[in-house]
Amino acid sequence: PRIPLRVYASDGQLIGEFGEERRTFVHIEDVPDVVKKAVLAAEDTRFDLGFCREAEQKFIRAARSRSGIVLLTGPCNSGKSTATYHLLSLLRDEGRKVITVEWPAEWKLRGVKQHDLGGGPGAYDRVGSCLREAVGSRPDVLLLQNIDWVDDRDAQAAIDFATAGGLLVT
Repeated sequence: PRIPLRVYASDGQLIGEFGEERRTFVHIEDVPDVVKKAVLAAEDTRFDLGFCREAEQKFIRAARSRSGIVLLTGPCNSGKSTATYHLLSLLRDEGRKVITVEWPAEWKLRGVKQHDLGGGPGAYDRVGSCLREAVGSRPDVLLLQNIDWVDDRDAQAAIDFATAGGLLVT
């Protein structure tokens, strides 16, 4: 598909998208296995993440905590986003109020309030206000995408959320 032209205001807000989207239908057997697994992992909380059994049990137990920090680390393309969205789906299905602050949101999740800051200019400048708005909504679970990319004040606000009884996933 052709990538559309995106026009941003000076504050980084997307104000227009121009272009043509084309879709091609493919047979499921032509879809690479890695893509099928990623979609399944995000949508099906019973999906095997590929962790050894003990590690997966620890991961799920940590995620089901009512407060604290779940920190996912690893190199690019190691499955951090897949594991994160799997976790958010699991917590959503358990009735937890989940809010995300992302730039950009990689997947859309039903029943989760996602603050998508986009990837355009000024996205990082909006993290702080968006994070404060999300915390003010009193979620049970807060996803802050890439805590290492935010400034010290915003990182501290996210940590304060976790120490005050929320579950921070990053």
